This record gives sequence, C-alpha cells and structure tokens, in this order.
Amino acid sequence: IKEPGTGTGTKADSRFDRALWIDLNEISDHPKGDLQDGLPTYRDLLGRIETPKKTVDILLQRIPRQDGVFIWKISNRTVAEIPHLYKYFGFRKFEEWLSKQIPDYTVLGWKLWQWVIFLVLFGLAYAGAFLLTLFVGLLLQKKDSVIRLQASRLVTGPLRILLWLLLIYPGIHYIGPSASVRAIMHAGTLVIIGLTWTTIAIGNFTFNVWAERLRKRGQESITILLRPVKKILNIFVIVMAVLLWLDNIGFNISTLLAGLGVGGLAIALASQDTLKNFIGSIIILLDKPYKIGQRIVVKGHDGIVEEIGLRSTRLRLLNGNQTTIPNEEMARLDIENIGRR
Repeated sequence: IKEPGTGTGTKADSRFDRALWIDLNEISDHPKGDLQDGLPTYRDLLGRIETPKKTVDILLQRIPRQDGVFIWKISNRTVAEIPHLYKYFGFRKFEEWLSKQIPDYTVLGWKLWQWVIFLVLFGLAYAGAFLLTLFVGLLLQKKDSVIRLQASRLVTGPLRILLWLLLIYPGIHYIGPSASVRAIMHAGTLVIIGLTWTTIAIGNFTFNVWAERLRKRGQESITILLRPVKKILNIFVIVMAVLLWLDNIGFNISTLLAGLGVGGLAIALASQDTLKNFIGSIIILLDKPYKIGQRIVVKGHDGIVEEIGLRSTRLRLLNGNQTTIPNEEMARLDIENIGRR
C-alpha cells in the first residue's frame, strides 16, 4: 500500500502483497478481462482485501495508453481506498524508520530491512530456546542412566526446535510478511511439522521407558507387541498432522476421510490372517505357555524356542533343522513344555 500524502504526497513502496495473495493463474488473459464477473468490460476484479470495517475490492481498469494501446491499471475507485487500507496494512513507524536507514533492496519478496529483523528474531528465538532446553537437558544428565540420557536428547532435540518455532512465529507478524507468507503461517506448516516430530519422539521415548521396565521384570518378550503398536501410532500421528495441515490451507478433508475409511476397510479384509496371528501372539505372550530358550513339543515337532514373533514362533529342532509355526495355530494347539518343571 502506498502511504497517502497531502499535496505532492510522500512516496512509499506499494504493499498490496501484505494483504492480498494473487494467483496469476486465476486472472483472465482475455484483452477485455473476465466477461463473466458482472463488471463493465473496462473493469476487472483482482481480489478482495478484508479489513475490520469493510471489504475492499481491488479493481483493475482498462485505459488507453498514449499510443492508443489499451492497458490495465489499478482503478481510481481502488486508489481512493488506499488511506483506509494503509491504516491496517501500512508500515508501522518503526518499520518506516528502519526502511530509511537500510538500502532499498528486495530479496525473495522481502525488503532488506525485513530480512534484518527476521535474522535478529531468528537468533533471539533460537538463543532463548537453546538456553532453556540446555538447562533442562543438563539437569536430566546428572544421573547416569539410559532413560535420562534419552530424555535429555528429547529435550535438546525436537522440543528445542518446537520451542524455537513457537517463539519466532509471533515475531514474524511484526515484519509485515506478504499474504502468501501469512497464509503459510496461518496453515501452521512449520509448527505442525515440529509438533508431529515432537509427538513421535515423545511416543518413542515412552516406548523405550516401558520396554526398559519390562526388561527389568523379565517380560522382555512383551515388547514384541509394543513395536507394531508404536509404528501404528506414529503413522496415525503423521496422518492426522497431514489432515490438519490440509484443513488449514483450505482443502475439504471430508472426501479424503471417506476415502481413508473405505481404504481402511479394504486393508482390514485383506489382512485377516495377519490379524489372527497377531491376536495369537497376544494370547501366547499373556498366557506364557512357553518362553524363548525353552524346549517344547508341538505338532510332532520337538525343539527349542528361538523367537516369538508377531506372526509366528520359530523352533530349532533337535535334528538341527528350523521350523516356523503361525501363532494363530500355536494359540490353539496343545503344547508340551519340556523345559518347564
């Protein structure tokens, strides 16, 4: 927006991009503009800018050049709205002062002074996040344990990045970003990525804590069930994050959710045997008819249990051969446990 002035006026940069995101593909390439918009042929609607008081139409007007060729320019009707728009989208006093102190260059759509503010905010936000998480990380590392070390890595890794993003986001609004940048910020793209990474990291940390406790109790085999649950939860978190992001940028996710429901049903029908074996694994691990390292006899096979997987149990027979039996069968069969007295 150009700052309105009196008399000859005070010149300032045009900043329509702070309020209006223009998609060039949606602008008519017809010499007379969009003939279906209900406007006169000499006018075309470029977009609309919402303000707290009213909606301002940004109009183009077709006028003849000195050589008689018709060109499109911002209409007088829109120019008359500049004082109103400047109240909400014009530069603040500090921005105006800083823009006069720094050379007037534009890099990737931002003025040089905007990049200066951004880099300062970038550094301050990261320094704040770094110091806070460093202090917590050092406290967690005081006791030498695997769990505390993993917790320290969680704090100084994804939590640090998430905190940095949360600190820098409010400051970017003071730079006066373009409408396209504000759309990305409104969608929460970086924050959603940070939250997703942090949530998955917290889930993995929780899994490791639980697995360590089970190991100390001698129930390490139960962690076999936890691994697929962890993967499923991670996939669920990622899918929900993508859906949230799509919803934020304006996509209608209802159709997508319906498609996911149909796809989930098809996958469930196609994986019935896998589900049966998984349920069999749960029964075996909870009932504990045998453990890894014990000698059992089942279906005429006599051998040592080498592995209890999610799909099957693997035996090393006395003759040295190996056999694998689906867990769905193992949960139904009579098992003679020779290794248990």
